[in-house]
Amino acid sequence: MYRLSAAFLLCFFTASAAHAQRAGENVLTSAVDAFGTTLGRDSFGLYDQMQIRGFSPTVAGNIRVLGMNFDQQQMLQRSIRLGSSVRVGIATLGFPFPAPTGVVDFSLRVPVGKEGGSATIGLQERYRFNADFDNEIKLTDSFSMTVAALGEYRNVLDGNKGTLISMGVTGRYKPSADVEIVPFFGTNIKSNDFAQPRWFTTDREEPDQQIDRLTIIGPDWAVESDFGINTGVVAKVRPAENWLVEAALFRSINIRSDWNSLLVRDIDDNGIGRRIVISDPRQYRASWSTEVRATRTITTGAVQHKLIAAVRGRKVFARIGGSVRTDLGLADLGERINIPRPVQQFGPQTIDKVRQGTVSLGYEGRWLQHAEFAGGVQFSDYQKRIDQPGQPLNTISEKPVLYNGILAVRVAPGFNIYGAYTSGFEESGGAPTEAANRNDLLPAQRTKQMELGFRLRLPWNMVLNSSAFRIEKPFFALDDNLFFGVRGQIRQQGIEASLNGSPFPGFTIVAGGLLLEPGISGAAVDEGRIGRLAIDLAGFQGKVALDWRPGGNSPFSFDAVFEGNTPKQATRDNLVQSRAAFDVNLGTRYRFKMGKNDATLRLQVANIFNSFRWNVVGDGAWRPNNPRSVLAFVTVDI
Repeated sequence: MYRLSAAFLLCFFTASAAHAQRAGENVLTSAVDAFGTTLGRDSFGLYDQMQIRGFSPTVAGNIRVLGMNFDQQQMLQRSIRLGSSVRVGIATLGFPFPAPTGVVDFSLRVPVGKEGGSATIGLQERYRFNADFDNEIKLTDSFSMTVAALGEYRNVLDGNKGTLISMGVTGRYKPSADVEIVPFFGTNIKSNDFAQPRWFTTDREEPDQQIDRLTIIGPDWAVESDFGINTGVVAKVRPAENWLVEAALFRSINIRSDWNSLLVRDIDDNGIGRRIVISDPRQYRASWSTEVRATRTITTGAVQHKLIAAVRGRKVFARIGGSVRTDLGLADLGERINIPRPVQQFGPQTIDKVRQGTVSLGYEGRWLQHAEFAGGVQFSDYQKRIDQPGQPLNTISEKPVLYNGILAVRVAPGFNIYGAYTSGFEESGGAPTEAANRNDLLPAQRTKQMELGFRLRLPWNMVLNSSAFRIEKPFFALDDNLFFGVRGQIRQQGIEASLNGSPFPGFTIVAGGLLLEPGISGAAVDEGRIGRLAIDLAGFQGKVALDWRPGGNSPFSFDAVFEGNTPKQATRDNLVQSRAAFDVNLGTRYRFKMGKNDATLRLQVANIFNSFRWNVVGDGAWRPNNPRSVLAFVTVDI
């Protein structure tokens, strides 16, 4: 803890002034819709990088950095990440070659050659102590760099000794108006972070008992420790008038040096369950990904045309598996079992390799303010080799041809309607913690999405976005032997809506809702072994955020977030459901001067009523929601 603080102070005082002044950041006033926006440490929206329209864009590989294709093995560090936006529906216009269920596009802490910077210290959710800073160093008129670091003590109340240290550097070389090169490097070290348990009852219903959500119930060695690196470079060059060439090369590495998962199995009516720790040997995942894209703009009369050609590639290597199980015995839900770590003999590991290359051709057309069209075709060559101990070498080779198209038409001033179709070839992730084939990687699958929607500008400076969509993908689930694999097809259709704007100065509203009807088909459904609804998906979920700054310039502002969802299916046979959920978060900001520097005090109470519920986190798996917690920090621009 003291070494962490000392490192932070050393970096802070040895760096020079930085651009990234962040005391005035507010994700609610910055959001352009309610579908998903992240700014610094704050986020709001229906979706995020783990879930869009009921699916994970991270698992599917639908992640972009500065608009370029990025194969993410390690989550992009906050020391290099400025924010992110979820692009779905009409927001994919102008975004070449989108993917089914949309994409998440990350922005970086790119320097702009101006003085300024920021430092933050305080508590985050679940009482995590956090300190971070970022400083911009202007080396020449054409080259600047942003240096950032953060340190986090995972929980100051429950005895969790976990720490997180992250450092990053982002540069910007701009020798002329036609050339820009952005290199970046980010790394993080997480150590001794206690694993959050998963709970399983004998009848698969949620546990009858409540627990202290800030109590550790596992042994000292049941922790998570890993190391990650994200590095790369993005270049944009305009070699001639109406030409733009973009290129990117990324490297992403995740090394899990010590990874343990805690399960509480066979919980009876008295709250007694069996504790099991699943421990993994060193796990390694790494990837290279690249994209080169050329865009030619041509104007003919009232129509602007863009011709796009792109080449993408990725190479992934993973060494995973080999886990062992340690039975800790029976205990009450809230009782801690802390025994010495036994001698563990790990098993052989699986080697997974992926190579994929894609050639893409696209077109974008804009007819003044009347209509926009974008479409593309992608020719992909996909190869996957799974070398699993005791099994024959599994080689998968496919050459899918993918299509996408979207047409938006202005039918009246401020009113646009659109229709879109997107096909994809997406990764399927790995088997979950409780599966017999835990961590096994699954082959990529063909997917497709169709949607119709509109964007309407309303009075009082409000904007309404809505769409109806249908997504089709292979469906993965556990079988009776807890083996995770394809069990049929899932068709998810729904209606989403976003309403946002500032009806009067100083007041912002961001609201979103999703109606979802997931439907599963296949032999397992016909035989009654799997229900027709997917687990952990609500029929309705909604979020409403209000931000009020009296008069538009008061030093105080107040915000409230209301979110909830209807019950979710908790088991694959649809015989168990979770309860409906509703939470309220209340917060305030106070803007003041610290000397000549702008500063903001941020306070927020999450789950203000301290409601307790069991959330679905897998097939028959439960985890309690977060308790009431206080977020309190001060950000100072320097």
